[in-house]
This record gives sequence, structure tokens and C-alpha cells, in this order.
Amino acid sequence: METAENAEDETEYEYHPYGYRGNSKLTVGEKYLLFFVKDAETAKIELTDSVSGAKKLNDYDLGIHQKRIGELKEIIEKKENQIASLTEWLIRCLEESSTRWDGAYDLMASFDAVEDKEESEEAKEIKRFVIDEDFYSRTPEIAENLTDSQKNYISSIYFSSIQNGLYKDDADNFYYSLSNLVSHWDKSRIVMYAYNILQSVDKSDSDKIGQMMNYISTIIGDEQLNEISSGYAAIDAENNVGEVENEKSEASEADETEYKIEETGEIEETETVQNAERIEIVQKIEQVENVQSENTKENKKETAPQTEKLTPAQMREKILQDFTNRYVYLLARGFAVENENENELAEINQK
Repeated sequence: METAENAEDETEYEYHPYGYRGNSKLTVGEKYLLFFVKDAETAKIELTDSVSGAKKLNDYDLGIHQKRIGELKEIIEKKENQIASLTEWLIRCLEESSTRWDGAYDLMASFDAVEDKEESEEAKEIKRFVIDEDFYSRTPEIAENLTDSQKNYISSIYFSSIQNGLYKDDADNFYYSLSNLVSHWDKSRIVMYAYNILQSVDKSDSDKIGQMMNYISTIIGDEQLNEISSGYAAIDAENNVGEVENEKSEASEADETEYKIEETGEIEETETVQNAERIEIVQKIEQVENVQSENTKENKKETAPQTEKLTPAQMREKILQDFTNRYVYLLARGFAVENENENELAEINQK
């Protein structure tokens, strides 16, 4: 770990809320916390991670990181009661906004490790290939030993932090990690809180409505709700495609009409006077038939029921109502989703 101030790095990175990736250089004069690792094969010093390996921090946040890093060093050196100490350390990371994502990410990784562990045990029973346990550095014991008191404290951190951050640009990366973590034991509360916000959003603000629908469907994990949410986001794209197809159809009809007119002109110029008279008679008959046909079509239009095409706004309103209906249905069932993951980590969350 190093801090970089007033130094330009030749490596190019694109700034991200939690680190750097891409092609923009670190800015001269800014303070960064850099995490390096030596490549085992090339011995080259590299950033530990393309996303969180470099962080731009102010003096306060830099101090928080240095304090957390010092605490972690002590935990590693003591080599006693490390799981409990590491759990408390990760929860302390959640307390500060600058380290919240890191703490949530690692705690969530512990729950993921539990799932991997369960899948590996299943695989052993049916003699499937299993990746060696040492392949992952994640620690399932943290999730398995998280107490009710600790879970409640994490929930309180989440709900207090989310109030001012739910609509921020980094919501997908930041708050989803923390909400996915809390949803392991407090899903109903998270979902109902988010749904109340959805109801308060201005109906004309389709972006926020779409974000909230996606947020809720992601936490619940219901496949049908996910499909409804996806349909809401796809309305504009589908509407644009429809307009292009209509334009192509109208252009095709115009070309066909022009071709018929040109074709008729050529025939009239090359026929004899006698044939021209016969054509004139045929054309008059066709005119009469066309008038009768048009009258018939008009009568059918008047009598046939008209199917009214919904506007994008009306389509959104309908999908939002479908979403609400499905939400109410799932609420009545305690948000028990109808898929394979219904009882995921149930034993751990009951502790």
C-alpha cells in the first residue's frame, strides 16, 4: 500500500467511483491510495485490481483507510480469533462511506463462499469435479458465524445510508452490494422500503421508475417480476423499431405505385388506336369496381371494432400496474420466489 501525491503515473486509468480502469491518467496534484502486488512470473509491480487498486481520497478518507489497514495488519499478526476479529473489522468498514463498498463486497463474498461450499459438497456426493478449496480466498465462516446483533447493525447502516444515495449514478455498484448482503436476512424490509419509494416517484419520471423496478425485482429474485421490469425498460427501443418499420412499409408502397404508373404510361404509348379504345373500356370498368371496393372497405371500417394503439406512456402505465400486481402477490407470500433459489442460505439466516 502506498499513497501518491503530486506524482504522475505513466499507466493510464479511467476514474471509477471505487477505482480506475481504462485510459485516463492519474491527475497530478490529487491524492491517491494505491495498492500494489508483485507479479509472481514477471516480478513486475502492478495494481492489485483494475477497479479498486487506486482510490482518489481526501485527507479524512485517507486517514480512515490508513486506520483500517493498520487494524487489519494487527489481526493478521495476532493469528488468534481471526474470524471474529475480521468480521468486526469488516463491519467497521461499513460505518464509513469511503470504505463501505469494500466491507460490503467482502462480506457478500463470504456468503458467496458458503454457496460455493454447499455446491462443492453436493458435487462430491455425485462425484463431480470440484475446484480445490484453496482456490478461493473467500471465507465462508464469516457468513456462517454472523450474529443477529451484527446483522441488525448492518441493516441499520444500510437503511441510513440508502436514503440519500438510492438515485445516485453509482447506485447499481454501491448500494446493490450492500442491499444484496442485507437481503440475506432482511429482504422483506428492504423490498417494502423500496416499493414505498417507487410509489412516491413522479409517474412522468420513467428513468427513476425503471431503476426502482429493477432494484426491487433484483432483490426479490422473482423471474416473472424481472421480466416485467425488463419490459418497462424496453418500451422506447421497441417503439423506435416500430416507427422504422412503418417508414419502410410506406416507402415500399410508394415505389410500387410509381412503378404501376410508369408501366401504364408505356402501354398507352405503344398500343394502336383500336387497342387504346379497348383499354379505355377496361379502365372504366376497373374504376367502377374500385369505387365499389372502396365503399365496401369504408363500410367495414365503420362496423369493425377499432383496436386502439397504446402510446409509450400508456404502455409504461400498464407494465407498472402488472409490476404492482405481481409485487402484491409476492408480498402475500412473504416474497417467497418461485424458482430454484427459494431456500438459499435458509439455515444460515435463521441463526
